[in-house]
Amino acid sequence: MTDKILFKDLKICDPNSSFHNKRVDLFVEDGIIKQMGKDLNKRADEKVFKGGLAMPGFCDLYSDFSDPGFEHREDIESGATVALSGGFTAVCTIPDTHPVVQSKSAVEYVINKAKGKGIDIYPLGAVSEDLKGSDPTEIYDMQKAGAVGFTDAPYAIKNSGLLLRALQYVQPFNGIVFDMSTDESLSNKGHVNEGRHSVRMGIKGIPHIAEVIQIQRDIEILRYTGGRLHIYGITSKEGVALIKAAKKEGLQITASVFVHHLLFTDESATAFDSNYKIQPPFRSKQDREALKKGLLEGVIDCIAIQHTPVETEGKKLEFEYATPGLIGLQTAYAVITRAFEGEDVQKDIVRWLSQEPRKIIGAEQPIIDVKQSANLTIVDPKGKWLYKADSNHSKSMNSPLLGKELTGKVLATYHQGKLTQYD
Repeated sequence: MTDKILFKDLKICDPNSSFHNKRVDLFVEDGIIKQMGKDLNKRADEKVFKGGLAMPGFCDLYSDFSDPGFEHREDIESGATVALSGGFTAVCTIPDTHPVVQSKSAVEYVINKAKGKGIDIYPLGAVSEDLKGSDPTEIYDMQKAGAVGFTDAPYAIKNSGLLLRALQYVQPFNGIVFDMSTDESLSNKGHVNEGRHSVRMGIKGIPHIAEVIQIQRDIEILRYTGGRLHIYGITSKEGVALIKAAKKEGLQITASVFVHHLLFTDESATAFDSNYKIQPPFRSKQDREALKKGLLEGVIDCIAIQHTPVETEGKKLEFEYATPGLIGLQTAYAVITRAFEGEDVQKDIVRWLSQEPRKIIGAEQPIIDVKQSANLTIVDPKGKWLYKADSNHSKSMNSPLLGKELTGKVLATYHQGKLTQYD
């Protein structure tokens, strides 16, 4: 039996669509958009969805699904569920698992386990064996198996020679290397941004120079080798300036900001709530504004979520000893809505969360138009909802937003012929 569904009264937000900014009905059959227009009345096997703002499905470049090895934090099934609840129909998973994703078989494990979940899960392979920064992995084999990029995340690529070789290895297949934005040898084993708040807290801080030196090194190596490089998680105004200059020079470099850095600052951690502990750390208000400006101007290409599940035991510790990381897929749209409160950024959100991430990994771009595959995220920008423990779809609870009312609600996703709705 064919699968049919009629979406009624959708406002389309997709600059690549001929229906952009129009309010229409949309009829889907077997995953393909068959008709778009006013007052469609095709029989849709009783499946009807009404209302909302429809965008191309979101895509994240950095999610930790902890599978295999740390399934008590998250696994591919729960990760898929929490991603879809946040409007993400595609995610890239980092290789920080046990064993590390550093072989053809490990890549195939992730791809096969993701089948039938209504979401595209793209594995990223490790650059160095066991993420230790010394011996290179079999990058070519992993690419053939389906890895869309290579990274040592959550760690930076420590060895400069290793980064150089990785950028050379990926060029024959136009691959991409992802690197973190912090030089760990300069981070001083810190826990928060170095500044007046770290002094008041009596906690070691991580200076801006740890980001500046890391990005400068990466740019110099990229200039020498060529190839494609993405810098994860820019946090500082200096970092934004470096990316802007490298792009002006013509280097093939892209960058992302982690979603929570658009909302929180180093002041957020001053109450010693370990749910605000994250690496790289939240910076100053001036840095946060530079990140937002960098996004709006296109210097920073996209927003990555850095969804990092941590078990309760890892967070219920003194701040210095707590494990860094936040979960964020389910709340990402609401966080962006709040960070840009008072500004109309819905079209920008399509660029930041759908178009640019897929462009970076070379994935097919979803377009909301007739004869196209239906890959939709349907939202209510003004919808209010309470994010609480029993509505959290992750296995982990490490979010400072739990218990808070949020504005910006994901109503549904549709991908791979699967409609997933949320109350």
